[in-house]
Formats: sequence, C-alpha cells, structure tokens
Amino acid sequence: MGKKLEVAPLIYVQLDISWSELPSSGVFTEEELTQFHRAMLKLGFTQKHELEHQWEEVAISAGGSSIRPNSMRRYIFSNAEKDCQVEVTRSLLSIRQSRYTGFDDLVKLILSVSEALKGIEDIGNTGVSLFSIHYVDIIIPSSGLELHNYVDDHLIPYDPPVSNPVAKQRSTSSVSLLEKSDSKIRDIAVRFNMFKAAEKKFPVLIPVELQEKQDEVAMPLFLPHIEFKENTDYGILDIRHGCRLLKQQKFSDFQVESEIRTLYQTASNVFWDILSDHAKKEWGYECS
Repeated sequence: MGKKLEVAPLIYVQLDISWSELPSSGVFTEEELTQFHRAMLKLGFTQKHELEHQWEEVAISAGGSSIRPNSMRRYIFSNAEKDCQVEVTRSLLSIRQSRYTGFDDLVKLILSVSEALKGIEDIGNTGVSLFSIHYVDIIIPSSGLELHNYVDDHLIPYDPPVSNPVAKQRSTSSVSLLEKSDSKIRDIAVRFNMFKAAEKKFPVLIPVELQEKQDEVAMPLFLPHIEFKENTDYGILDIRHGCRLLKQQKFSDFQVESEIRTLYQTASNVFWDILSDHAKKEWGYECS
C-alpha cells in the first residue's frame, strides 16, 4: 500500500553506509576511479568533485588536551540538477537527495551504486558497520494556522515563560531502541525543532550534522509552496533510523535492499503517525 502527499513537506533524504577504513586515504586507484566515474556517468551523475575536507580534533586526557589536524578525501558525484549526490570516502558511502522521487527510485539507485562499488576490490572486501536513513521535513503552517494543527501535540516543545530571548529555538527529541542482539543494534531517533520564519526567511532548514561544510558541493533545497504569515513558527522534523552491526558484514555480501527497506518502513510509519488529519487533508493525502 502506497501513501503520498500532493504537497510534500520532505526536503532532504540521506542514506549512509559506513564501513571499516580502507587501506588508502585516496580510496581509489587511478584505474578504479576511472571505472567508478564511468559507472556514475551511466547513472546520470555528470559532475565529479575530488575534495579534501580538513578539520582539527581535540584530544583530552589526564595530562591535558592536544589538537591534532585531520583530513579526509571526498569523492562526490552530482547529477546535472545538483539535487542528488553520491559521496564515497575512506569509510563511507552516502547518497543524498533534495528532490525525492520516492523510495523505489532510491532503492534502484543504491543498488546500482553498490554494484559499481563491489567491483572495487578494497571496498568489496571492507566490513559494513553502520547504515542509516535520514528523512527531513519542513512543517510550515498556512496563514491562520499553527504547528499544533499539523503534528501530534506531544511533538510540540515546551515554551518557557522568558522574555526577549537572543535566539529562540525549541526542541523535542526521542530515541527508541528497536532491536538488540549479539549481531546488531537498531534504533530510531525523532527530533522536532521549532524556529521562527522572521520576515518569511528560514534561519535553519536541515540539522547541523547534515549540512554541507564545503560550498562547492552544496545542494539546493526545494520548499513546498505554502502561503504563510510573515513571522510564523515552523518546524523541522528529522527522523533517523539506523542499525549498527556488531558483527560486520563484508560489503560485497551486504544485503542492501532488504536492510534499507526495513529502515524505510519503520521511518515511514512514524512519519504518518505524527501527521494530523488536517495536515493530510491540506497537503493532499493519497493512499493506493
């Protein structure tokens, strides 16, 4: 049974598969990179970026603290519209979409990318340790309405009686353990942040940890067309469903489709439970 909204609040999806670090910080040999680049071109990813992300790590011990510079090579492939990306690093495969066309299309993409990566010897032999899916929705009340008209009241964060806050951000979050065994731990995190759209500008659209740090590969975001009042309170709903494998699986043997479908189905059920009947009616709910 498929469910969808004519006016979809979904603005960002990220699918991550983490693996044990590869032997080379460069990830690919020259020949392997050419091979993978060709596979990405066939999938419509016409732009390739090789970037070096640099940051500093602070280590704190009994003897004090120390700062250690660190860096990571990033290979990012984007489609012509820049609304879909595939990133490969020494320890991660990440697929990001800001114009979502449905879960079945996402599954086809991850299967094609995984198949191309399995042909890279080191990646095929590495061990998958963590995989997750993020769904980020923006909840914008239409003129004359408020957030509680759209989501479950339990999701609306408490508003303390303080005057003139420098910055007003209210948050609620919940983490539920769904599975725990000798082989895996699976949980789902739901976070709802409220902000004010001052002068119809949105100060935050996606959570900080999902924001791109390097401008040259920043993705455009597409907001639903909704008429709203100038200084309305809006919400960012972030649903993350993840699984940590305590016994790593070889990437070439990893059952991508079945594992990702499990993550998706639970995250989808949570999303539909959160929405009010009014939200479904206003946004054009369809079930087939």
